[in-house]
Amino acid sequence: MKRPATNRMIVGHPIIAMPLMLASAVTLIAGFQTDNLFPVFIAIAMIWAVQTARAQASAYRAWKAEWDAMGDDPSPRTATAGRMIGITAIATLTLIAFEQPAMLAYGAGFAIGWLKTQHGLVAVLGLLALALLARFIRRRPRRLKADKPVAVIAKAVLPVPSVADAYRALPPYCHALLRGQS
Repeated sequence: MKRPATNRMIVGHPIIAMPLMLASAVTLIAGFQTDNLFPVFIAIAMIWAVQTARAQASAYRAWKAEWDAMGDDPSPRTATAGRMIGITAIATLTLIAFEQPAMLAYGAGFAIGWLKTQHGLVAVLGLLALALLARFIRRRPRRLKADKPVAVIAKAVLPVPSVADAYRALPPYCHALLRGQS
């Protein structure tokens, strides 16, 4: 089974899907209470997209669990430093946004103002972003490393006789039958 896209795996995760469905339901209810039906259509599209992503992600996770259960030694995923830094940054920004929304806007403005003076850094970050984008677009298949042989073809244990030797080894009544005499 092909792994769904990363954004579908993220949106399809129960921790993400439930709040999105809840927000869509609230938007749907609020949309029906106004004259403008645009939020209603957006909420219906959002519910449909989240449900589709959730179904694909859960089907993939179920298949992956069965597939991993067939192997000898399933290797657990380990958290890398990049993932931990990313999770910490997202959690910090979320806490700042909930506690002091003005501070988040001030911090973003400060970062943008500082980056205006750092032309080399902006160029390097832009090239890095383009390289990552190209990598995600290309998505080359990864090389599989061969751990264990799948099939081993060995020589026959007993020697196989030739056709002439097999005919000579037949009993006399078989020779008469083969010649057409009964």
